[in-house]
Amino acid sequence: MNDPDASAPFLSVPAAVSAARQTAPENRYVDVGLLGTGGMGEVRAVHDAALGRQIARKSPRADVPGAADALAREAAVTATLEHPGIVAVYDAGEDADGTPWYTMRLIRGRTLRAVIDATPTLAARMALLRPVLATVEAVAYAHDRGIVHCDLKTANVLVGEHGEVQVVDWGLAGPSPNPASGGTPATMAPEQVRGEATTPESDVWGLGLILREVLTGESVRAGSDRSRSLAGVGTDLAAIVRRCLQPEPSARYANAGAMAADLARFLDGQLVNAHRYTTVERVSRVVRKHQLAVGIALLFTVVLIAVATTAAVRVVGERQTAVAAEHLAVQALQQSDEHLAQALSLASRTAAAKGMRPEAEVLAAGVLSLKPSAVARGILAATGASPPPRRAPVDLVPCTGTRHPTAFGWACARADSVVLPGPLGAVVDVAARDVASAGEHLVVTVDGNMALVIDPVTGQQVGEIVDLPTTVGVESGSVFAWQAAGHQLARLDPVHAQRVLFDVCGAGVVVAGVEELTDGSLAVICGQQSVVRFTSPTSLGQPLDIDLRDPQATARVLAGGPYGVVAVGTDRGHVIVVSPTGRRFETHLETPVNQLRWTADGRRLVVSVSGGSPILIDATSGARLGRLPMQDRAVVGMSGPSGVIIDRVGGLRWDVDKLVPSTIGAGAGITGLVLGSDHDVLVIRGDGAVDRYDLHTGEVLGHTRWSTRPLKGITELPDGDGYVVVGVEGGLHRLSSDLAQDVQLADIPGRRLVTVGRDLLVLRYGGPGTRLSMDDPMKTFIGQSGPTWFDAGTSPDRRKAAVLAEDGVLWRVPAQGPAQDGGQFPDASAVDVGDSGLVVLAEPDTIALVRPDGAVSRQPRKPGSLLDVALSPNERWVALAGLDGVVTVYDVDAGKVVAVLDGHTERVAVVVWASDHQLFSGSWDGTVRVWDLSRQDRPAEDLLAELNATWDLDVAGALQALDP
Repeated sequence: MNDPDASAPFLSVPAAVSAARQTAPENRYVDVGLLGTGGMGEVRAVHDAALGRQIARKSPRADVPGAADALAREAAVTATLEHPGIVAVYDAGEDADGTPWYTMRLIRGRTLRAVIDATPTLAARMALLRPVLATVEAVAYAHDRGIVHCDLKTANVLVGEHGEVQVVDWGLAGPSPNPASGGTPATMAPEQVRGEATTPESDVWGLGLILREVLTGESVRAGSDRSRSLAGVGTDLAAIVRRCLQPEPSARYANAGAMAADLARFLDGQLVNAHRYTTVERVSRVVRKHQLAVGIALLFTVVLIAVATTAAVRVVGERQTAVAAEHLAVQALQQSDEHLAQALSLASRTAAAKGMRPEAEVLAAGVLSLKPSAVARGILAATGASPPPRRAPVDLVPCTGTRHPTAFGWACARADSVVLPGPLGAVVDVAARDVASAGEHLVVTVDGNMALVIDPVTGQQVGEIVDLPTTVGVESGSVFAWQAAGHQLARLDPVHAQRVLFDVCGAGVVVAGVEELTDGSLAVICGQQSVVRFTSPTSLGQPLDIDLRDPQATARVLAGGPYGVVAVGTDRGHVIVVSPTGRRFETHLETPVNQLRWTADGRRLVVSVSGGSPILIDATSGARLGRLPMQDRAVVGMSGPSGVIIDRVGGLRWDVDKLVPSTIGAGAGITGLVLGSDHDVLVIRGDGAVDRYDLHTGEVLGHTRWSTRPLKGITELPDGDGYVVVGVEGGLHRLSSDLAQDVQLADIPGRRLVTVGRDLLVLRYGGPGTRLSMDDPMKTFIGQSGPTWFDAGTSPDRRKAAVLAEDGVLWRVPAQGPAQDGGQFPDASAVDVGDSGLVVLAEPDTIALVRPDGAVSRQPRKPGSLLDVALSPNERWVALAGLDGVVTVYDVDAGKVVAVLDGHTERVAVVVWASDHQLFSGSWDGTVRVWDLSRQDRPAEDLLAELNATWDLDVAGALQALDP
C-alpha cells in the first residue's frame, strides 16, 4: 500500500510488466502450439500449469523493431480495460532471454472477417449486427476511459464458438489523442493517413468500416469506394455507415458510445439519429410498428369518403341522395375513430407492458376520448392507486455541453470552457474532460493527464495536479476527489496539488469504480463482481454482500445513500442495495444501468437505464414505483427531500414522494390474501409461506413457514388481533399480527377459510365443513357427512357467508343460526356475498345474482374458468379472477364489463376489495397487484386534459415516445 501522505509515482508501462514478472513462477506455462502471427507479434497456445487451464500467450516478433515496447504497452493498456468484450490479460513477464510476453484468455473461434466470408447472403449477415454492436460497445467502454484503439478492423474482432465477442490487438492503443503512428493503411481514418493524432472519431471510422464489411460482405481495400454497395441494406443502416465514414472527424459520431446508441436503436426498431426522416417516413414507421389498425382505418376512411363524395357529385340537387352521401361521410369518420381507437389501445398496452406509466395513461385516455374501452379503463386502474409525481419548473441554466455533479451544483463543460456552478456562473476557458468537487475546491481535468484546481466562487486557478492516470471518471469527495485508475485507486488532493495511488483491490485486480459514502468511507468496485468498503484507502476493506448471481453481469455504477447504504448497478440491469448490516434487496430491470441517484430523503432510487426514461424504485424494498416520461431522460440532480431535476430548457422538477408500488412481493404462487389494518397485506403461498408487506413501500414486514405444502386459506381474527391460516397439512394456525407467534388451534386441514361473526368456517377436503367458535375452538360442528363444500365468501361486515357445495347447492350461513339452502347452481365455480345478502356466483358463461329474497338474475360474460369472485362493498362491481391472469370487472346494474385488469403473468387465485374502488389480486406469479377504479366514472375529455397537464404530454408525444 502506498504512503497516503506522499505522492506515489504512477507505474510506467515497463515497470508494470516488471512488477508482474517478479511474481510469475518458473516453468508455469507449457507451450502447446502457434495460434497466429500478426504484424508485431505472435500468439501461442500455452498450458497454465498453476491453474490447469489452456490460455494464450503473446510475444513480440524478433524481426520487427520496437515490437517489444509495443507489446509491453499493449499489455498495460489492455489490463486496464476490464470489459466482457475486451480480451482479459492474466499475467505478464519476460523469458530467460529478456523477451517480454503476456497471457490472456484463449478465444476459440474465428475472426469477424472469417465469419463474414462464410456468410454469403445479406439476410444471413444481418445476424452479425449483434456482434458488431458488442464490438462498438467494447470500444465505447475504452473511449469512456480515455483510450483509443487506433487499429480497428474485422481481423481484430474475434467471435467465439458460443457467440462471445472480443476486441483484440491493442498494441497501438493509448490515451486520446494518441500521437502514435502505424496501423492498417486500408482501415486508417483520413486524419491517421495524414499523420495526425488518433481520436475517438478515428476509431468510429474503423467501426464504420467493420459495419460496412458486414453489410456488403466485401473486404476493405486501400483506395476502395466506401460509399458504394450499400443498396438493399435500408436507409437507416446506410445512414449509420455514412456518418461513420465522413471525411471530417467532427461530422462523424463523437465516440463509439454515440454510434452504439444509434445501432442499438436500429436493432430495437427505433429511429436512428444518423438519418433525417421526412414527415412521411415518421408517420409510416409509427403506423407500421404500433398500429396496423391505423392503416385499416385510413383505408376505410379513404374508400368511404371517396364513395360519399362521388355519390354527392352525381346527385347534386337531389336532396335525398345528398343526405345519403352525408350519412356515408359520417359513417366513414366513425369508422376512422374506431380503428384509430384500436391502434391507440394497442399502443397504450405496449407502453403499460414496458412500465411507461405516463405514456400508457395518456394513450388510454386518448382511446376513451374516441370510444368506451374496458381495456383502457383497466390500464388507468393499474396505476390509479399511486398518486402521480408533482411537476414544477425550476431555474436551471441551459447547458450546451455535459453537466457534471459537484458539491456546489452542476458544472457545464462545453467544447472550449467550463461554466462553474453557483449564482455567479464563472467561466473558465479550458476544454474540460471531467469536473468534480474536492472539499472547498473544484477539480477540472484537461488534456495532458492533468487537473486544474479551481476556486468555485471566483473561477481562479489555485493549483494544478499532474501525472493523472486518466482524465475521466473523477468522483467528488468531502476532502479529496477520487478516480478508478486501472489496478489502483487515485486520490486527488487539491490543497497539496498531489495525486496518490493506492492498491486497494489487490494485485492484478482492476478498480472499476469508486464512490465516497456519506460517512466518509469509500465503496470501490474491485474487478467485475465485487464491491469493497474501506474506511480509508490504507485500511483493510470489507467486502459487501452484492452476490450478483449472474456470471455475465458486471458491476458498473455505485451510489452512496444515507447511513452508509450502497446501491450497485450492473450492465445487465441489476440494482442491489446493501446496508452496513447486510443485503437489503436486489431488483432486476432487464436493461443496463447507467446511473444511480438517491433522493435527498433516502426513500427513492432514481435509476437511469439504457434506451429509456429513469425508473423509480423504493429504496427500502426495491419495489418499482414507475417511470418518468420518456422525454425526461436526462437527470441532472436532486432538489429538496424528494425532488428529481430534469435537464430541459429551463429545467423541470418532479417530486416523487407520493409514489407507492402497484405490484408487491415475490416468491411462490399466491393462494390467498387478506388486508391488514395497518396499511399492510398478508399473503399465503403454495410453498407454505406466509408473508406480510407494507403497502406504502412493498417492504417485507414479516415472514413465517411451518409447512412445505400449500396453504389454502387465511382470514383476520374477529377481534382484529392476528390471523388464522389453514393448509393442506398442519391444521389450523393462529398467527400474531407481526407473524412472530404461531399457535395451532386444531388439526383440521382445509381448502378455504372465512370468518362469520366470531366463528371460523373451515372448508375441509371432505364433507360440508367445520365451524369453530374462537371463544371455544371445538364448540360447534356443522356436520361430518354430506357433499363437500369447496368455495365460500363472507360479507364485509362478516355477518353472512355464502358457501358452494359440490352438488351445486348454495348455502347461506348467518352469524347466528343454522345454514340455509339458497338454491341449485350446479355449474357455479366461485361465490361471494355482500352486506345486503346479495350473492354473486361465477358460472361458465354467466354471472348469477341471487337477491336476499331468492330472486335470481343472470348476466352474460366471456366464457372461461375462474378461480375466485369478489363483490365490491357497495355491491356495484364484481371482480372475476381468471386462469389467464386477467381480472375482469363487471358492473352489476349495467350488466357489462367496465374494466379489464391485465397485468399478472400467471393465473389469478384470489381477488379482494379493500374499498368501493380499490381491488387487490394475488397470482401464481407470486405477486399482489393493486388496482384503483376511482377514475372509472370520469368523463374521457376531463381525464385526457388532466393527464396531459399532469405529465406535460399529449397523445402525439406518447406515440413518439414509443418510437422516438
